[in-house]
Formats: sequence, C-alpha cells, structure tokens
Amino acid sequence: MTVTATFATPHASRYLPQLCNHFAHNVLDAYSESLVMQCTADNPEAEPALVKIVVVHLERFAWKEGSLDLTWLRDGQPADDLMEKLRAMPDPHGNKPD
Repeated sequence: MTVTATFATPHASRYLPQLCNHFAHNVLDAYSESLVMQCTADNPEAEPALVKIVVVHLERFAWKEGSLDLTWLRDGQPADDLMEKLRAMPDPHGNKPD
C-alpha cells in the first residue's frame, strides 16, 4: 500500500535531508516549492502508523510554517480512510496535541 502527500513549502530542500536521516526507506523528493513524501506499508494495518510517524517528524522540522495541511493520496485519489485514522491517532512519541 502506497500513499503520497505534497507539502507546499519554499524550504523543501532543508527538510529533505532531515527526513531522509530518519526515513531512508520512504521516497522523498524536494522541489523548489514543495516536498513530496511517499510511504509504502507492507500491509494496510501498518499504513496509518507509518504515515503518522512521518507527519509528526515533518511537523517538528517545519513547526515555524504552522499547520501542514497535508492530503494523502492513494492511486491519485484522497485517502479519506487514512486521513480519518490519522486524525484519531495520538502522537507516537507521546506528545499531547496543542
């Protein structure tokens, strides 16, 4: 199962190496105005946790930019089921939401 999200930011080239240090197994690409993240899980049950960990790390690196407002896509369509699961999940590092 593979999902993809694009984060519009002029700082993509800064976040790319930070995320790659943590997530070398995921596909990450930086462009002049966006960071593209692609996560592949071995099974559907693992997908939300994998994506949540990537999102939490990006939120930490990009905290000055405010809300990330990411939409994860599966086969080019919004992965609404995943988005719902992500909203319900706590921070995997135990931090409480603001």
